[in-house]
Amino acid sequence: MSSQLPSGFAERIRILKSILDEVYPRTFNEWVNSFEVDGNPEQELLIWECITLTYSTFVENRPLAMAAKKEVMNVLLQCSMGMTDEDIQSNRKVLHEAAVQSLLTLLRIPRPFGHPVHAHSATQSTVIRPLIP
Repeated sequence: MSSQLPSGFAERIRILKSILDEVYPRTFNEWVNSFEVDGNPEQELLIWECITLTYSTFVENRPLAMAAKKEVMNVLLQCSMGMTDEDIQSNRKVLHEAAVQSLLTLLRIPRPFGHPVHAHSATQSTVIRPLIP
């Protein structure tokens, strides 16, 4: 690992890689390289940690087929890129609409990072998508 990245990055990358490998397979070096070229690697790693936590929380106690797990990851990536709920819902193929909405509600990125759609004051986080009224 390059000295460009802060101390502790390697272990944090290993953790997210171990969780996401089944749906987002990348080598350790690919992960490291993507953070090294990022303008703010700490912020980017925090976002990936939020995606990873949301993914693992969502799939943990659900008997999902691999196709559904991959769609969960795609939803999280689309959400992190600022896609609208409507676009995300229209792209789904395996997950039910309610499952996607639940997933969108779960994803939170700590302030000041992420897309500032909805500030959730109780958790000091930013909900990428607005909560369902």
